Amino acid sequence: MLNMREQTLVKQVGGERCSGFRRGFTLIELLVVVGIIGLLLAILVPSLSGVRDRAKAVATQSQIAGLTTGLESYKTESSLGGSYPPSKSDDDPTLDPPSDQIADPLPLPSGLPNSGAILHHTAGASLLVYALNGADGLGTPGFVDINGDDKWSDDFGVDDAYAISEGNPGDLPAGEPMVTRYGPFAESDPLLKSIKSVGELVGKGIIREPPSSLGWGDTLDGGDYKHKVFTDQWGYPILYYRARRGARAIIPTTNPKMPGIYDPYDNLAIIGKTAQNGSVIANFEGLYPGKGGAAAMGHPLAYFTSDLEPAASPAQLDPASDSFLAKYANSFEQYILDKSVTGRPTPLNKNSFLLISAGTDGFYGTADDVTNFGNR
Repeated sequence: MLNMREQTLVKQVGGERCSGFRRGFTLIELLVVVGIIGLLLAILVPSLSGVRDRAKAVATQSQIAGLTTGLESYKTESSLGGSYPPSKSDDDPTLDPPSDQIADPLPLPSGLPNSGAILHHTAGASLLVYALNGADGLGTPGFVDINGDDKWSDDFGVDDAYAISEGNPGDLPAGEPMVTRYGPFAESDPLLKSIKSVGELVGKGIIREPPSSLGWGDTLDGGDYKHKVFTDQWGYPILYYRARRGARAIIPTTNPKMPGIYDPYDNLAIIGKTAQNGSVIANFEGLYPGKGGAAAMGHPLAYFTSDLEPAASPAQLDPASDSFLAKYANSFEQYILDKSVTGRPTPLNKNSFLLISAGTDGFYGTADDVTNFGNR
């Protein structure tokens, strides 16, 4: 038997062992913890997403600043004409919409030239790449008339402006451009990495594959899909519109039909055209990048007034008038209207150009767009 002292020690040790045990969490306690974690995630995840989008917006603004510098460098090169590059083809401006065709500046994937081939659906976004870096990245030949017909669009192909020497006797060394190149004017690493072909963007699902009725190429690496664009941090094309200096209307009007300072058709190939309710207009379909690619919804920027009836009154064509605002509150004209100017309606950057990123929501013409003209 244990004596009194031994019994006391056993009780003390047993007590210490018992006091060392910890009971586990109950089911209710676990559910409470899980609920708290879920609540914290619900609060933090949107905040983190917002931080990422703000960082992308800042990086996209930096891209646009780089493109702006490149365009100014292009303008100062006297051999390129001393003006900003065009944002639309000059093939046939009398059509409605104006022709957007240019000769193919890039060879087929097989390496065979597209001798004299014409591409449809050329947009200002692509001409921006060709102006700053050239279609092949070797610099730009500019937009020059070579065959003497007062148009550059049919001289833009691989047999003309983009001809490359084969090293024949009397020619330049093999691989050298036959026409003098300038630039590249957008050589920063972020800008170079942002250049993508239309085929790449379709393949990634960033823009929709157009219906066959639009006459696009058959493969993602051929035909019109070869056209290149600068893309923003969300992967959407950066649109380019050049101002027409000396024009009086904000955009071309129908009463009477006259040139506008900016032409919304310059990027028709990408964003198409939409009706007042936001639905896509048949026969004016574009590639619809971003969320504007939904079947029934277009981009706000693609809604404009060129189809106003010829009998429209001057007030109906005035973006600052109440009658205009009643119908065209979210139009291209309202988007680019400089509200700080009184008197004649005047667009922002009336003597230069517009650069527009779709921003976080993927829609061109909304408040989160990143542009070269700041808050509207």
